[in-house]
Parts: sequence; structure tokens; C-alpha cells
Amino acid sequence: MRDYYSSEEFREKAKAFRKFTFRMRFNKARIASVARDEQVERSVSFLKAIGALSPILKDWYLCGHSPESAKRFNVVDKPEYLRKEVMDWVSDQDGDMSRAIQYSLWNGEEDIFKGGLSLSYFAHDIEMMPAYMEFEDAGALVMAMPDVKDVLVGMMSAAVEFWPEIEWGVVAPEDYYLKYRVFTDRLTAGWIGYCPYPLKNADFSNAEEIVDIPGRGSIIVSSSEVMNEKNREHYERVGDIDTKLVELGYLPM
Repeated sequence: MRDYYSSEEFREKAKAFRKFTFRMRFNKARIASVARDEQVERSVSFLKAIGALSPILKDWYLCGHSPESAKRFNVVDKPEYLRKEVMDWVSDQDGDMSRAIQYSLWNGEEDIFKGGLSLSYFAHDIEMMPAYMEFEDAGALVMAMPDVKDVLVGMMSAAVEFWPEIEWGVVAPEDYYLKYRVFTDRLTAGWIGYCPYPLKNADFSNAEEIVDIPGRGSIIVSSSEVMNEKNREHYERVGDIDTKLVELGYLPM
């Protein structure tokens, strides 16, 4: 791998790589009411569900000191590894943090350009701290998958199925998410967004697709193409969607 990292191939891929945010935010009061064991069970079921979407998402490991050590602990095959990881982390906490659940997983792919990414989970009801589930860096999936839009929609749908406590979800270029949102004091629908309310096609005629999730809300896709914040059409389309969500009272702070 060391020779690869210094190769011209790696440098060219690095130039083309674009960071993406894929984050789902929990309602803190609701997620804190879910027992730890149930959260672990949901996590494993979710990992199995997204594993059916792509081989890149099939295996998940505890993060270790090296790739070799991490790959000894596949939490999909042996959920007890994840359960122990969570309980060991909790036992090391005190105060408000002792009520939280946190873990990080890795999909076993060392090359980010081939889909290597991690999953971070942090559930709690602590003030002034976000509670979320996040894939880092989702740009790895964008680069590695020709059908990435459908896979991302499937991942978000699965998350919402297992966690009704999710109150918003977004996939967007990281620069757009951090710097260029139309409403800087609010979240955004981004390229692919989850809203916990049912959305009507008539209200979002410029959206590429609205996926209804019965009893959960909707996933809204702004463009069939991978979103590029430097593309004026993409930028304006997401801005129009976010503006309508604000008018409806749906876009959270």
C-alpha cells in the first residue's frame, strides 16, 4: 500500500476526490429512551440491510490499531463484539456521558478510492452536543459506485426504518454542507435528504424524485446526477427545495 500512496495513480485519484457528508441526526430525547441493547440490535440489523445493497457495505469491523487487528472483529458476523465495545465504552464514562452510546466501525476497505469508509454512532440526550449517525467519508462511495444515488437512498431508507428517532438526514458535498447552504442557521436537504414529514410532488416540482416512506416521511432527491456545489443548476435547485421546506415549517435549525 505504501508504494500505491506515492504513485501517480493515487495522486490523480486524490485530485478528483470530493468529500461528502452523510449524516442522520437523532431526536435526542427519543433516542435516549431506547435501551442500549436495542440500539445495538438495531445497529446490527441495519448493517445487514445495507450489506445487501453493495459488497462494499457487507462487512463492518471495530476500529483497531491496524487493519489486520480490526479485521479480527466483524460485528456483522458476531454482534457480541459490538455489544462489548459499547458496554466497555460506557463503563469508562461518567456524568452525562455515561448515558450515551458511542461506537465507530470500518468497512474493511483500506483504499478510500475503492469505497473505504467508517460509520460513527453517537446517541444521547446531552445539551449542546449533536446526536447522530454518520458515514465518513461518503465521498468514497461516490467515487467507487456507478449507481451511488440508488445505494445512498437505500442506505437512508434503511436507517429510517430501524431508527424512527431520526429527525433529519442529508447527503451533500461537504463544502456545500459546511459553507454554502442557503440557510446557514438551518440544515439542508442537500443532494439527498430525509424529512420526517410526507412531502408532495406538487410542492417540489424541481426535485428529481420524492420517495415516500410510509409512516416515516419522505426522502427527497434534488438531482439524478451527483450534486456539485459549483454547478449553478444544482446549487439553485437545492436552494429552492430548502426554501420550500422552510415555508412548510419542515427545515430544522
